[in-house]
Amino acid sequence: MAFNNDVANHLILIEGQYSIPFAITSVVFAIVGAYTAFVMHDRVNDNSFFPKPLWFFLASFALGFGIWSMHYMGMFAFELPIDVRFNLLLTALSIVPILISAYVAFYLSYKKKHSLKIGILSSVILGIGVIAMHSLGMLSMVRETHHQYHFSVFVLVFIIAFFSYFLFYTAKPYLQKGYVKLLFSVLMGGMLSLIHYGAMLGMHIFVESSVHIYSQPIPVPHRNISAILLTSVFLIILIFLLVYSFADKFVQHQAEHYDVLTKLPNIRMFEQALEQHSYKNIAILNVKDLHTCMEETTFLMRESFIKEIASRIECKKLQFSELYRTDFYQFILLSNDQDKDFVKCLESIQHELNQPYTDVISKKIIPPFVCLYLCSKEKMKLDDLFEQLKKRSSKLLYTQELVNYEKLLQEKSFEEEIIEQIPNAIAKEQLFLVYQPKFDVRSFTFNNVEALLRWNHPIKGFISPGQFIPILENHPLIFDVTDWIIHIICKQFNAWKDKGVKIDVISINIPGTYVTNERLKKTLVDAVNKYEIDPSHIELEITETSYVDNIKEAISAVLQFRQLGFLVAIDDFGTGVSSLSYLKMLAVTTLKIDKSFVDGIPHTQKDAEIIKGIISLASSLRLNVVIEGVENVDQAAYINSNFEDALIQGYYYSKPLPAIEVERFYKQIHRKRENLITVDI
Repeated sequence: MAFNNDVANHLILIEGQYSIPFAITSVVFAIVGAYTAFVMHDRVNDNSFFPKPLWFFLASFALGFGIWSMHYMGMFAFELPIDVRFNLLLTALSIVPILISAYVAFYLSYKKKHSLKIGILSSVILGIGVIAMHSLGMLSMVRETHHQYHFSVFVLVFIIAFFSYFLFYTAKPYLQKGYVKLLFSVLMGGMLSLIHYGAMLGMHIFVESSVHIYSQPIPVPHRNISAILLTSVFLIILIFLLVYSFADKFVQHQAEHYDVLTKLPNIRMFEQALEQHSYKNIAILNVKDLHTCMEETTFLMRESFIKEIASRIECKKLQFSELYRTDFYQFILLSNDQDKDFVKCLESIQHELNQPYTDVISKKIIPPFVCLYLCSKEKMKLDDLFEQLKKRSSKLLYTQELVNYEKLLQEKSFEEEIIEQIPNAIAKEQLFLVYQPKFDVRSFTFNNVEALLRWNHPIKGFISPGQFIPILENHPLIFDVTDWIIHIICKQFNAWKDKGVKIDVISINIPGTYVTNERLKKTLVDAVNKYEIDPSHIELEITETSYVDNIKEAISAVLQFRQLGFLVAIDDFGTGVSSLSYLKMLAVTTLKIDKSFVDGIPHTQKDAEIIKGIISLASSLRLNVVIEGVENVDQAAYINSNFEDALIQGYYYSKPLPAIEVERFYKQIHRKRENLITVDI
């Protein structure tokens, strides 16, 4: 500001001085404000439970409030030999420009890719905000003074403000570490303080000769009270913001790294442990799917069961070993203890898990499990080893035993045994077919059956299809087995026909890898010609998820099957992706509604509506419907009364039966039906 000669002749230059404690406090305000802003800004990039705009606002508020507080504490530190007061309205309004500019700057700097243009633009905006805040702050001083700024001061203020934020923008990728964040907070807080005190040093203050000038600089009235109040508000707000941020980060960390159900560290923590440490011992404990041993329980009951299992393992593990829950039914134990101690610990866990569970359900149950472990004389990295153990443990039989991985390496794997023994199993009739009826609920009779593969192993006993069929499907041998099944069912069809058992359709499951193979078509044609069977008596069941990767070839193959006269059903309908889009392209004759939609009825209305919708869709497309997985009286009663047009398949009506029992069951049902008709007449 320049003065005319008349005014200048009546002006007296006055000088002030600074209170060192207040000045230091103002610098601390700027540093703490910058640090808090950095912490808030970190939450923008993390998986916070709160929206990003909230963290943008809190970061800008922390920085803006820190700069504003630094400015006014600095003004409290500045003592003049005249009376000085503050306009409360202008004081409050002076925080607005810095808050707005800080928010815009932080928002622009959120871009994942660093850009020099963005960095410059955001820094310019913050610099303008600092100048506007400082100017309003100086105007808020009520005094009988005139002041003069050099233009160079404004330029200096802007440059410092610019570089203070540009420093943050440049260093942002490195601010994840706490000490780096603290270092840059000190640098940025110091630069922001330099803006204020540099501007004050570049300002000359004049008063008219008539103004009373004291012999010594005097503090602002009620300075101590105002400073205490400002400090209290500053500390309360910023401490709250820091606690709020750290609490959110803690909750996020707990949610991402700890299992919600058991409170054990999860797969992420396990992976970190493998990266950061080496271990001598590892054990993977897989509990078999509880659906099989807890059929009549709810999901909440199974969760309680898992918690009980985790609790039993936790109480028996060694003091310094680490327990993780890496999957719903999988636990992992890491240890650096002596081999013998580790094995003894596992034996203790095994004994504990073999004790009956009665807390969850009324009947005593002991879930099957397998514990695969390895002990090493030397510490080692377990990354690759874990993957091997995981694959092995998931394929092992659930024997309630501990399995030493080192011994397992000397034996043939279960998968190798399966593949090697299949041909012999076919020759010696260890592999055989059972047939599950599909009932017509209106007549309570069945004329359709599904052929299912079973294995009675001479040593292992009955091997679950869920164990050996997935292994077969990943091996070319599945083609030979499927061909064998096709010939067996054609032969069985004629055998039933000769005995007066009128089975109209026999369904066979076709592996996804075999659907588009020309060999399948040839086998089907050869089989029906050999046994002189109309192809319409054979239904090919294709799992919906099996043809997703090769839909074009699947469409062509299904069309060829239909042209040859074979029936085609989509199994597990509704569980794959794009069910409806594939349905309009595939020339199928039947939809099989997956068991997962049946489990919840009649208690789950949504599942019932889904089934109703599929049946309605099938009816409009003139497709047959089979509802599979009906296993209790409530499900059967609901389906019988609501879905009369569908065929029903499930353990409630009949389990899979050997061919001879199918004959007996068929004749028994038809005899009862004939008797009922006779009585009615």
